[in-house]
Amino acid sequence: MEEQVLNTEHTDGIRLTWNKLPIIPKDTTLPIPISVLYSPLNPSPIIPHEPLFCANSVCRSVFNPFCKIINNQWTCILCNTINNGVIPTSTTVDYILNKVVPEFMYVLVVDMCTFDKERHDLLVEGVRSTLESLPLYSKVGLILFGTNIELFEFSCSVKKVYLFSGKKEYLKEDLQNIICGGSVSKEVGGNLGNLNCFFTSPEKMAMNFIKRDPFPVLDGNRPVRCTGSAISLAVSLLSFCVNDTPAKIILFTQGPPTFGPGCLASLSLSDNIRSNNDILKGKADYYKKGIEYYNKLGHRMVGIGVSLDILAATLYDVGIEEMRGMTDMTGGCVVMAQDFDKEIYISSIKKLYSLHENETEDLHSPKYGFNARLKVLSSKNLVFKGVLGLGASQPSTHKINYLRSTTNLTLLFENGVVQAGEKGFIQLLMQYVRPDGRLILRVTSLLREFDDSHSKDVKESFDQEAAVVLISRMISGVEDDMDLIRRIDRGLIRFVKKFGSFIKGDLESVCLPDNMVYYPNFIYFLRRSLIVQRETSSPDENAYYRNLVMRERVNECMTMIVPTLISFHYQGEIKPVEMDSKSLKDDCILLLDTFHNVVLWRGESIASWIKEGYHLKEDFKYFKEILDEAETKAKSLVNERFPTPQFVVCDRYGSQERILLAKVNPSLKNSVVVTDDIDFETFYKHLCKIVVEI
Repeated sequence: MEEQVLNTEHTDGIRLTWNKLPIIPKDTTLPIPISVLYSPLNPSPIIPHEPLFCANSVCRSVFNPFCKIINNQWTCILCNTINNGVIPTSTTVDYILNKVVPEFMYVLVVDMCTFDKERHDLLVEGVRSTLESLPLYSKVGLILFGTNIELFEFSCSVKKVYLFSGKKEYLKEDLQNIICGGSVSKEVGGNLGNLNCFFTSPEKMAMNFIKRDPFPVLDGNRPVRCTGSAISLAVSLLSFCVNDTPAKIILFTQGPPTFGPGCLASLSLSDNIRSNNDILKGKADYYKKGIEYYNKLGHRMVGIGVSLDILAATLYDVGIEEMRGMTDMTGGCVVMAQDFDKEIYISSIKKLYSLHENETEDLHSPKYGFNARLKVLSSKNLVFKGVLGLGASQPSTHKINYLRSTTNLTLLFENGVVQAGEKGFIQLLMQYVRPDGRLILRVTSLLREFDDSHSKDVKESFDQEAAVVLISRMISGVEDDMDLIRRIDRGLIRFVKKFGSFIKGDLESVCLPDNMVYYPNFIYFLRRSLIVQRETSSPDENAYYRNLVMRERVNECMTMIVPTLISFHYQGEIKPVEMDSKSLKDDCILLLDTFHNVVLWRGESIASWIKEGYHLKEDFKYFKEILDEAETKAKSLVNERFPTPQFVVCDRYGSQERILLAKVNPSLKNSVVVTDDIDFETFYKHLCKIVVEI
């Protein structure tokens, strides 16, 4: 079954929680719903012409390998309509449609309220790195904001600047009346008519425009920063584009909005920015209004095909928590460099926007896509319930304005009226704009058999990794649960009682099928992860972690939930080891990957030998080789991942060792890990006790 799961993921970009669909009675629910975790930009074959649609106007499914073919005619698997014409196909295929998008639009919205010259230089370098990575055929606009908002015009040698107040939200009509006297000519092909003057090519964008806000900051006050108003102006500017022209707003910011609509903090530094407790207890004065305002902007972006990226380098929260609706609805990305970490900030920006550098990239596996629309078709015995997480639902489709190659969507289903042995059919129609401007329709078709939820085949078809990722996404949407861990535990207890076998009152009798045996361990690590342990992070950090788990593929999400640990023995043996304190041995180097952190940990003996210089001696060449191999592997993880993780090298008993100790299962307490956390063995015993007693 594992091989089948991996093959399906490789071919179709699909992971299912159940690879054989469980049947449950009406008005009951499964502990783990039927779900498809879908990566829409997975590599796929290309067919350079239009797809064959079912002639039934109500159905409109696409020809696929599961259709019956007789004499160059195919019968639709959903409605049994007989259609003419047959073409080569597979379970996932990209069709090139007869439409080309002429240009890509970007608006840089840049915060001028930088902390000091060093942080201002970091901001400028971030903007420069972005411009260097954008495609030459794109058009870029520039908005600066602080106390006021500046919109730049590039149509003549003398640059013009339009100054706007930061105290209001700007609608399309406001911009039309202020700049164009109430008249805007919109030309065919994506040109902006009168507003085209506000865009230029990336290489012509002058960096000397970006200066610090000239207004002084009073002692004991925060800068006057009108972020919400500036974003609304950018949305209004892009709303003059021909509808659904690929467009993106890139927000560079270093602090929270303190003025105008979407204000999230008071000007006085004596008033702290909202904390998790403030939000849970309803004491965050600006929180609800902020979310309402930025969600409204998010809906405006969805309507015109615009996505928003937030690039934050800061000491404090900037409002990612309140703004997450804009990124989640549009598919935008978030980069958060705490403490102004230059390496994380600049390298993440380059990875995000360097997608466009290679014009001749393999279009079988596009690195990004714009203006995606997903339509889900299914047989009557399988009911589609919706998309969890990224994008926004619209009548008959789900819209995501921006996709990356690692974007992963969660589709939820439940069985309808069905008998064991029947088959359920799902077809995913994803239309998007490819990097070369071509409009693509990706068609993915799945056929799976139904069986009773208690059957052996259904249990063997369970995908433990997909299931725990689904649970992590479901709880990520929970805003204000005061006791999230209990909710997770209740779900696990219900799961073990339904699919496990046990004798009432006998702890040792609890047994799960092979394909489910690791699920309690995954849940144990989920409970300890940053996705759940929100009190240890700020609201912005929590929003950042939730954004990532909602959008990344299953393997990346599993790394966030259950980090990987690789042991490098000084004599050359390299192997994965358990995420357990027992793996911390004196004569080994451990490579920990938590997705957010990459840690190279050196045991006490290893650290001592390095200190004494053994790795520099010819007789111990093998020791240096294993040190180099571990470091090379660690750096490759850092270089390949977006956002760039923090890289740490630490020794036994060093201060940074805490990152590793906080993640491993504390089976050896006091001697290795000093913690009040229970270990997995204790957790599992308590689970079994509850299961056999209830």
